[in-house]
Amino acid sequence: MTAGNSHDCVKGYEMLQDMDLVGKTVIAVRGYDINNILELIEKQQAIAVIPTRKLTHSST
Repeated sequence: MTAGNSHDCVKGYEMLQDMDLVGKTVIAVRGYDINNILELIEKQQAIAVIPTRKLTHSST
């Protein structure tokens, strides 16, 4: 969606801000599982269907 030097979630957030999401379902890949996008979707009373990002655990 964006050039290689820009993360898609930044543009995705801007795009979602301009949409009327009330009562809709927002489906996205795990790269969009960030707090500001999830909060925006919740604030607009929509449902987020976004897989959780994998957390890496270091073995120490």
